Amino acid sequence: LALRARRQPGGRSLTALLGLSVPDSKQWRSMLAVVIAGGVGYVAAWWLSQFVIQRYELEYHVQPISSMIADTRDGGLLVASFALVALVAPLAEELLFRSFLYLPLRERIGRVGAALAAAVLFSAFHAYIPGAAQLFVLSLVFTALFEVSGSLWVAVGAHATYNAVGFAVLRLL
Repeated sequence: LALRARRQPGGRSLTALLGLSVPDSKQWRSMLAVVIAGGVGYVAAWWLSQFVIQRYELEYHVQPISSMIADTRDGGLLVASFALVALVAPLAEELLFRSFLYLPLRERIGRVGAALAAAVLFSAFHAYIPGAAQLFVLSLVFTALFEVSGSLWVAVGAHATYNAVGFAVLRLL
């Protein structure tokens, strides 16, 4: 509410400028289609990266945070890392890559160019070469959800869900 009250030059609220408006619930079919297409793209990107890794016998290491999540027995550390991975990081990253990067780029170079640029930077930001293709696809999915729903909250929710599922898989496996 505090964000909504502040008007920027041109009469738009900070909430609107950042894309933090309420999602358009009439777009649920389009959002579901994005999630399904994104899931297919993600699996294809994973398969391709695994093929390249195996074909060229490349070595890669698990990310340190993934190892820590999988191996820790400290309950407090586990709760803190879950909060960071599933709550803080999705909000911070979506604000950074969708609100502060994608939206201004969209005004200058259009949706496709801005989505591709944001995806490249999102992937590079994570500094995990074996997962670069999947991260690229995820960024495109988050951007498409943002566009279809008209709300950053949908992208944050999808990102948080992805991270929470990944966290659970690391703990269970």
